[in-house]
Amino acid sequence: MLTALVALLTGLGVAGAPSEPPKITRADLAQLGERAADRLCACASRACGDEVHQAFVRDLSSALGDGPLDGLTFESLGMEAAVRRMTICGTLLETGHDTRDGLARAAADQTCKCDREDCLRRVDAAYRALVANRAKAGMDDERETLRDRAVARADARSKACQAIVQAAPGGMGKVADTTTAQMCACADAGCASSVLDSFATVALPIDMERPGPASDALFERVAAAQKKRDACLERLVAKATEDQAIALEASTEAARRAAAAWEKRRRVAKPGDAAEAVAVTVQVADAICACPDLACAQEASQRFAELSPRGSEQDLSSEDVARLTEAVRKMQACLDRLVEESGSGGR
Repeated sequence: MLTALVALLTGLGVAGAPSEPPKITRADLAQLGERAADRLCACASRACGDEVHQAFVRDLSSALGDGPLDGLTFESLGMEAAVRRMTICGTLLETGHDTRDGLARAAADQTCKCDREDCLRRVDAAYRALVANRAKAGMDDERETLRDRAVARADARSKACQAIVQAAPGGMGKVADTTTAQMCACADAGCASSVLDSFATVALPIDMERPGPASDALFERVAAAQKKRDACLERLVAKATEDQAIALEASTEAARRAAAAWEKRRRVAKPGDAAEAVAVTVQVADAICACPDLACAQEASQRFAELSPRGSEQDLSSEDVARLTEAVRKMQACLDRLVEESGSGGR
């Protein structure tokens, strides 16, 4: 469905000298876009969406004529908002596969990719419109009611992601509490994965942009929320299918790494952190040199990146510098050996 529109977008996005203005006015182009968006978001099926997209591409190509497209964009043509609406409705129709539960899942997928409230509002408005269109067209008959539970699960996933995005401006404490509340309200592993993904890819990056270190009280609040969240997560893992468990494990690991990066970014260096950094480096060097293969060494290196405190080199004594230098030299020598063994098949 989106192929023709994407091709047109590519043509309009070419950089270069401004082209001659189209024969049609900017206001007329904006109306053309709004009419197409209204028609598309009034569709109840993918076939209808395909037809509207194709008609829009034809109408716009005709309106622009045969002149060069260099420098033109949908924004410069006054059509950005309309095309955004078409993209959302088109994506939901295309990925919803003409079923009510498919539409709900598609809406949840798009919602959980949002990082701002205006994005949430646009997806929700498109989803509600398409649901109403299906009802008006009589597409949700008795057979569809068998999918009510699947729809409810997808809708719950959307609401969980919405809550986390909405909590992000309130700071990490609110994000941690909201994420835990949503996790503990989840009924299945799919919902749990979405909660963790939204937490890791949306909420944490927003808070990492805040200036200065976080307080000890905030770290305690986040740790308490995570402890409760982990308990709820264990309950959902126990009920997960094999595929769900694999996806949930990946989401859990991504959230753990993101949380470690956030803590490292927001924690202020304290007296003794430099000495601790040396101690951690020595420990990791020993762990790497005890590894039988490169994969083990890479895992140990990752632990070092997550555990190493943010002490300043200026805090190091001459003895600390000597210990750190020797540990790094040892670590590098062991890594070089493992890389060489890996390349030669371990011989």
